[in-house]
Amino acid sequence: MADSIILSGTNGEFFNMNFEERVKLFKVIKEAVGDKIPLIAGTGCVSTIETIALSKKAEELGYKMVMVSSPYYTKPTQSELYNHFK
Repeated sequence: MADSIILSGTNGEFFNMNFEERVKLFKVIKEAVGDKIPLIAGTGCVSTIETIALSKKAEELGYKMVMVSSPYYTKPTQSELYNHFK
């Protein structure tokens, strides 16, 4: 059995999924797995606003952990990166 599962992490095709598809993925897997093993919602998005919204949605669905990556397809400054993770 797995120790944990990361959904829409930094590998795979998560960037081809829109916000609603990722929320549906989080919901379906949470319903199927429940609290049997820790689930980690990969909530990194191109924009900070969408990353925050997806992270809050994961929390509403019962996720206790999120994995946030730096914005992709852009070249943020150090200050922008700091504010993204703040």
